[in-house]
Amino acid sequence: MTSVMQVIDIANEKERALIPLTEEIARILQEPASRRDPRQLGDSWAKLDRMRPEMRSIGNALRKIEKPVRARMTAAAYRAERQAYERARGFLHRLREWDEVERLVRRHVSPRRTPLLPAPQPTRRDALLTQIYEALHRLANPAVQDPSAVDRGCFADIALPIQPFDLLLSAAYRVALAQNPCRALRFLDVGCGGGTKVFAATRYFDRADGLELDPGYADAARQTLEKIGASKSTINQADALTFASYADYNVIYFYRPLRTEALLEALEQRIIETARPGTILVAPHDASLTVRPGLHCAQVDGPIFVTGIAQAEADQLRQDAEATCTKILGRSTHRSFDAGYWEPILDAASFSGDE
Repeated sequence: MTSVMQVIDIANEKERALIPLTEEIARILQEPASRRDPRQLGDSWAKLDRMRPEMRSIGNALRKIEKPVRARMTAAAYRAERQAYERARGFLHRLREWDEVERLVRRHVSPRRTPLLPAPQPTRRDALLTQIYEALHRLANPAVQDPSAVDRGCFADIALPIQPFDLLLSAAYRVALAQNPCRALRFLDVGCGGGTKVFAATRYFDRADGLELDPGYADAARQTLEKIGASKSTINQADALTFASYADYNVIYFYRPLRTEALLEALEQRIIETARPGTILVAPHDASLTVRPGLHCAQVDGPIFVTGIAQAEADQLRQDAEATCTKILGRSTHRSFDAGYWEPILDAASFSGDE
């Protein structure tokens, strides 16, 4: 007669056997929509799905394991049975996810496309949300612009309204996912003022930093981020025209930090020349999200550009980005259960298409 532990050991062995199959599927899912082979994806899933009846049979056996009662056994026996019970629960939880994961994978066969920047731009604004954000912007940075910043041609701390800003960041995030869905992303706000946009960017990016010439503004931004607990954000007090670390970032945002067209063009050239190829630039020229004429970089959509690639590559990247999910990525580690063998698929698949 097969013991409980023997059944659990068999279950764990079968789960380990699934990992190469889910990793194979994940490799296909990580490909952009334009390069993904739907037939190969379907064949790989079918290979995995042939294991489902056997997994269900094991699950039926594991459902018979009852939760141990502490009062009826010794401490050592209780620990052993509790461990067996938890392992059985984990197996059953992952088994219940099978249909959901299949739906996730099927989305990639023919992902639904959503425009990066829906027309007309910008979207209708929520008057109350706009008012609240403008109040927070003023509270975050009560400093008066430093004369040295005025002399260097810097604008005072002006902010793009929060709704078009969020629209741009969502689009840039989707472009970054289309480039590589499995990397950590770093964001930089050039001319960050009081830092409210830096904090807003932490919604999308693993790290969000600011760059500010004005010492009073930079101090206000540091205090703001410290108060709200943005521990992974840094404010760099430096001149954007000579800043040496643009290559450290995947997404660089700037909203007219300099007054004259000549200075703004010089800034654009500095960023384009020193950022890594493939860096995403988000460069709205005004609140209507228009583009400054003469920005010499491959354009993905609207004020979103990518450095170091040809325009044909940018056009293809836009199509791939339109097939990504409009939601923020949900990694397997964000889930309430141990994803186990599903982890490769969940991490690779959750970026593509809408549910």
